[in-house]
Parts: sequence; C-alpha cells; structure tokens
Amino acid sequence: ADVAGFQEGNTKKRSPLSWNDLIDLFIRSKPIIAAINGFAVGMGITLFLFADIRLASKDAKISFRFVKIGLTPEYGSTRRLSDIVGISTASELMLTGKFVDGKEAERIGLISKNYDPDDLYNESLKISKDIAENSNWHNKVIKEMIFNNFHKDYDKVLEIEGDIFSQARQTKEHKDFVKKFMQDNK
Repeated sequence: ADVAGFQEGNTKKRSPLSWNDLIDLFIRSKPIIAAINGFAVGMGITLFLFADIRLASKDAKISFRFVKIGLTPEYGSTRRLSDIVGISTASELMLTGKFVDGKEAERIGLISKNYDPDDLYNESLKISKDIAENSNWHNKVIKEMIFNNFHKDYDKVLEIEGDIFSQARQTKEHKDFVKKFMQDNK
C-alpha cells in the first residue's frame, strides 16, 4: 500500500477535477470489466466499483477498510456501493471494514460472478468477446443510460465525500495509523 501521501503535513485536498475526469472516463468509455484475484482494498476497491461488470475469484479478499485506518470512504464509493448492494449491506461493509471473499461478494451482489482463480481471466475474456460483438454505439449508449439513471447528483456526493475525507486525514486515528505503518515498514 502506498501511504506516503498520507504522512503528517501532507493533507492537501485531492483535486476533484482529476477524479471527475476519471469518473467521466468510466461512464463514457467502452464497457469495463474488472476482475479481482487477490486483495482489493482502498483505492483498488473504489475503482472496482465503477466497472460495468465486476468479477472475482472465489479466493478474493475484498474490504472497505477506511474505518480501520482512521479514514472515511472516498470518491463517491458510499453512493456507488449503496447503489450496488443496498444501504444495509453497504453500511455493514463500510462500518466494519470486514473482508469478504468472492463467494460472499457474489451473494451480496457486489460482483456478478465468482470463479476459480485459474479460470477468472479466461471467463472475463469470454464476457469481453460477447460484448465486443455488439456495435460500439449500442454499448456506449446503454452504458451511459444505466449509469446516468442511477447516479443523479453524483457531483454533490463527490464534493461531500472529498471534504470529509480531507478532514479524516487530520484525525488522530489516521495519523497514528500512518505513523505505525511507516515505522513497521522501514
């Protein structure tokens, strides 16, 4: 994990423009298939939420660990996760920071399917080939319609989360975590 940017004194608020550009890329790009075969935490799981089709190996380890390191979720992940799995499940995942494997992720609707680790890559390729048979225009407009229907007022969510995330970086809990992490990894 790269936490160097979280060291004391480096509390500059992240640029919403760069994140908005990234979100725009996700929304307006060709369909994105994301697959987890190992750990997905922090920014890794946040970015994963914006994929159109999410897959994982049955052995994946997925967690929204922000609360465990003195931070809050970021970049619209509270809204996106709630949209995907529902408010109660999103609350449980984000308030406990617990890990779930691929089987549980499929059960709660975080991913569409889990596979054996050795099959994950080939199965994701099969899906991508099915999608590639469609016209680019149809893939693009269907993707935009799905995203736009469920993400109205998303800019406001990003603004609020960005402000609170910046505040969380100032908390004693987060500073203590970073200090311990840096000492343990010297």
